[in-house]
Amino acid sequence: MQTAISHFVSQQLIEGIANLSAESLHGLWPNAFQGRLTQSKFPPSVYSREHSHPHTEICHLLSGNCLLSYRGMHYKLHPGDLTFFPPGVVHAETFYQPRIAYQLAWWVLMEDDPFLQLTDYHRDTGFRIINRVSLPQLSRETSERIENLKLYASEKKSPSILELRENFLTLSVELFRHLLAYDKPGEIDTRSSIIDLAISYIRSHSNQPIELEDVGQAVLLSPNYLTTLFRTHTGKTLGSFIKEERIRRAVRLLQETGKSVKEIAAELGFTDQFSFSRTFKRIKGVSPLHFRKNF
Repeated sequence: MQTAISHFVSQQLIEGIANLSAESLHGLWPNAFQGRLTQSKFPPSVYSREHSHPHTEICHLLSGNCLLSYRGMHYKLHPGDLTFFPPGVVHAETFYQPRIAYQLAWWVLMEDDPFLQLTDYHRDTGFRIINRVSLPQLSRETSERIENLKLYASEKKSPSILELRENFLTLSVELFRHLLAYDKPGEIDTRSSIIDLAISYIRSHSNQPIELEDVGQAVLLSPNYLTTLFRTHTGKTLGSFIKEERIRRAVRLLQETGKSVKEIAAELGFTDQFSFSRTFKRIKGVSPLHFRKNF
């Protein structure tokens, strides 16, 4: 059975690649964003702060308009625009106008696990991940295409449109074949695995201060995307889960060690023992000292 994502790849994505033009390419090369610079304010609706990655990313705006922050400058993107983000380039994206919906395809070219992520914004549903699909087994040809795309991102001039289309189409066809190998749509939806990764990160870092941006960085999602996704899948906010995990660790320290409340608060990354005690009582119903004495 052909899934919604495979239909998307075979239709909208490939059609968008076929319609690429020189004017739609943006990156580090000169005049890449000609005519797109805007003085619009950047609403912090997707990212609470700009970020960068150690790998190459390519953003394809499939429909609507969005606002892109690229190395501190703000640009309005149009449908069909393709933007290259070499490693280390600081960026963020958000809506251009709240009433204008848009949809993006993100090619995330990580060394070990490249994947395609589809996201959109709509005033009724907000920001959301439509799907994220990995390419776990790549042919030699497709691996070469990915390396070509990485090179394009770092070169000083924009790539040839024909070469770019050829590389993207080869990659898209392999992705389409990969999707058709599955019978059930749920098998290719890796959103639940993203939540598992986030939970694993939080639990392994519960002995230190954790910001939402830290968790987002660990799973390659913006904090707002991840927060929405986490609440949808778990029924609780990401922030409350982080607090619960830190208190869970605090319970063990209270039961198994003789450390003082002040020492435990410092070990778990709380600013002071008073904020720790307030958080502990809010979650467990009693103070840390009362818990140690009675439980």
